[in-house]
Amino acid sequence: RGKNVAVKAGETSVTVAFPVEEANADYAVFVEQSWLGVRAIEKKDAKGFTIRFDKPAPDNATLDWFIVR
Repeated sequence: RGKNVAVKAGETSVTVAFPVEEANADYAVFVEQSWLGVRAIEKKDAKGFTIRFDKPAPDNATLDWFIVR
């Protein structure tokens, strides 16, 4: 999980790398961001995943994420 993860202003995606590799990509990802907008999970694998945003991150943007198996 990640809590209060900083997102650089202007970014339209964030790649999360797990500290310990998962067994596979058979997990669900839940994300909450601090700005209004749509998001999607891309490139999910055992090493991590990428979150893509429809609107660039504003100043002081953060997100929280967790996975469920």
